[in-house]
Amino acid sequence: MNKLVASTILTGLLAFGTGVSAQGVVETADPGTTPDEFLFTFDQLLEELQLFLTFDNEKEAQLLLDFANERLAEASVMSQENKRELVQETFKDYLITLKKAQEKVTEVIVEKETDATGEARLAEELEKAANLEEGITEELEDGLKESVTEETEQTKIVANVVKELDREMVSKLREQNLGYGQIAQIFWLARTAGKTVEEVAVVFTEENAGLGQAAKQLKVHPSQMNGLVSGNKKSSDEEEMDTDKIDERSVDEGSDAATQAEEADTTKEPDLTVQQVSTGVASIASTVMSTNASDTEEKKADTELKAKADTVKVAKKEMETEKKAVEQKREVREKDEENQKEQVIQAEEKQEEKTTEKEQAKTKERKENKENKEKHDEEESEEDDLNDEESQDK
Repeated sequence: MNKLVASTILTGLLAFGTGVSAQGVVETADPGTTPDEFLFTFDQLLEELQLFLTFDNEKEAQLLLDFANERLAEASVMSQENKRELVQETFKDYLITLKKAQEKVTEVIVEKETDATGEARLAEELEKAANLEEGITEELEDGLKESVTEETEQTKIVANVVKELDREMVSKLREQNLGYGQIAQIFWLARTAGKTVEEVAVVFTEENAGLGQAAKQLKVHPSQMNGLVSGNKKSSDEEEMDTDKIDERSVDEGSDAATQAEEADTTKEPDLTVQQVSTGVASIASTVMSTNASDTEEKKADTELKAKADTVKVAKKEMETEKKAVEQKREVREKDEENQKEQVIQAEEKQEEKTTEKEQAKTKERKENKENKEKHDEEESEEDDLNDEESQDK
């Protein structure tokens, strides 16, 4: 019974929401209950239950965006209070929530579960959720900082291309067990690298690469993933102008470099080559470490996500168990009431039968008494007549 009461209270409290409103993301989200407070775990459970009880995908996407912004607000508060460990944990939760929001927003827009206004709003708010306060990641551990940078840039990419995805192609890619967020990244990479969507999808599926690894394989420069702002993309003419400027600058720089090389002492060429090799090796080592750290953080995020999902499943199972127990008690009570009614009815019927039998017995007895009396009267009358006859004969 205690579990049932607790479940009822939890469900009722959902009406009040958590730290942010589902009506929309504000510029500065309310952190609500922060990680250093006693009720923070309870607050997280309420969020999970709120998501569990939300059956509309658009509303679920909005909730995830709200929760992502709330995680950022919590991280900001923890950073101001110099609670470094809690900042790390809050950002891990933020990454999990942002990834789920990215997936759900893409699903809603691709599957046309909202109108054009809703699509624009969700895409804009998804990008806002990936915009971090300046300096907020400075105290993060290197691996986590890189994961945050990578995930927020991926989210901005998805926000920029999600409204342009071909629904038929998305359906084909979904059959390959690719998530909506991954599909949006594939479309962006295909457009940026000048490849077909199918070619890029192979890198994600057969080689099991993430966005960063796939971008490296397709020779997409990291700078092309930075600074994306929804609704402010460069036009093709501007991109061509930028490309021309880059080419002109490259030619000028090449000419200057050639002139400087001819004037320089030839004995310095071996030193320059060694320096270039060292820089290249260091760059490769840094990339490998970054990739490994990113993979580790992804595994941690998946593990934490599974743990939270298990918590929700347990809560759901307990609620179902309590519901079944209440239902069984109700059925037993109803059955007892029916049995009691039947017993009362049977008792009344037996009583009526007994009353009827008594009345019938009395009636029969009266009838027999009447018959016996009539017979007795007849016998007496006959005897009197016989006595009269004998008297006359005498």
